[in-house]
Amino acid sequence: METKDPPPFSTHSPHTVVTMKDTAEPFREEEDRINYPQLNDVYCSLPAVSCTEKIIICMDPSMETAGHVLKSKEGSNQESLINICKNALEMFICTKSAINKRHQFGLITLCNSAAWTRDPSSAKDEVIRDMRHLDPIDVEDIFDLTTLFAVVKNRVKLPVVTDPRTPPPYIVRLLFLYCRSDCIPLFLNGRESHREMIENPYFFFDVVYIHKPTNPERNRCRTIQERLWNVDPRPRSYKLDVTQTMTSLYDAMSKLLGHPLQRPLQKNLNFKPTPPYLD
Repeated sequence: METKDPPPFSTHSPHTVVTMKDTAEPFREEEDRINYPQLNDVYCSLPAVSCTEKIIICMDPSMETAGHVLKSKEGSNQESLINICKNALEMFICTKSAINKRHQFGLITLCNSAAWTRDPSSAKDEVIRDMRHLDPIDVEDIFDLTTLFAVVKNRVKLPVVTDPRTPPPYIVRLLFLYCRSDCIPLFLNGRESHREMIENPYFFFDVVYIHKPTNPERNRCRTIQERLWNVDPRPRSYKLDVTQTMTSLYDAMSKLLGHPLQRPLQKNLNFKPTPPYLD
């Protein structure tokens, strides 16, 4: 059955109130207005070149990744989500490095906020080593997206190209793996850094959301997915959903191997983003 495109960027009031269970005080998400249609015009006319990528891997080692188990397609093997994520990311890093040894990889750890772990470099073995050493940690009910874009802005310089026909020296891509079924990601302290990065056509935000089967009575997967899909509604960023098997996660990571300036728009492929209102 053909899926629908994801809904457009949220147009609700400047402050969205989200009430968390077991909490009397609501959390407020701050929101700016960005002219996405104008950005899309520039975004879709970028040069299709294979320049260096600075890929910042955002790894989620929340305690849920230790308890969530993915099975093989045949169901004969199973492994904890955190180990499968590490295996899939290692394969991704090694493959991208084999394609272009100039590609650089950095690492951010997703705790209650974003923690910078390693600067981007082409030393893939060091990034893999640091990722392998991440252990599951306890997290709260909300992840602050403001900290993610703020730390990237402070650590990575975005390329500036005055002529859109001129190839950039490099691009910056966040590869955001989120594995929580009850922890809603919100912008709690403004979107200034987010705005600056989204307005740069050579910044890309790819999302892989790995979660338990959606159940409105038992988790917040649909709400989380909707918010993640809306972080970067521009057409060149990919949004992938994983729920059940190891194979689905490996498949998702393989779809991210293409260079963002050369790969097709996701809406033109047969793995369109799953709308948040579907399982």
